[in-house]
Amino acid sequence: MLAVLISEKAMSGNELLEEGIVRPMLAIIGGFSADLLYTLINRMVESLKSLFEGSTKDFVDAKEEQLQAQLGTQVAQTKIRLQQQLVEMQNQMSGDISPAMQTKFNEMISGVGSQD
Repeated sequence: MLAVLISEKAMSGNELLEEGIVRPMLAIIGGFSADLLYTLINRMVESLKSLFEGSTKDFVDAKEEQLQAQLGTQVAQTKIRLQQQLVEMQNQMSGDISPAMQTKFNEMISGVGSQD
């Protein structure tokens, strides 16, 4: 577009530029400026979007909190299942184990529930 807007006649008085070089030079400069212009406009659009949607950092923080909550729930469910399995094992072996072993089972059951 610059090559069309700026005529070679306007630049013909300049001794540093040879004839026929103005349009290709402007086309090359225009190519670089198009990328710069696209980047600037894209950043402006992202900035405006963040005013209405919130920033990506807020989105990432919210997602991280959600994942941590899910992980906490999964850990709690796993602890409960482990405690249930230990209690079942203890009940199955109740007549066959010593009092020391019974105490150890009780410690393991209570230890699973108290660990964070």
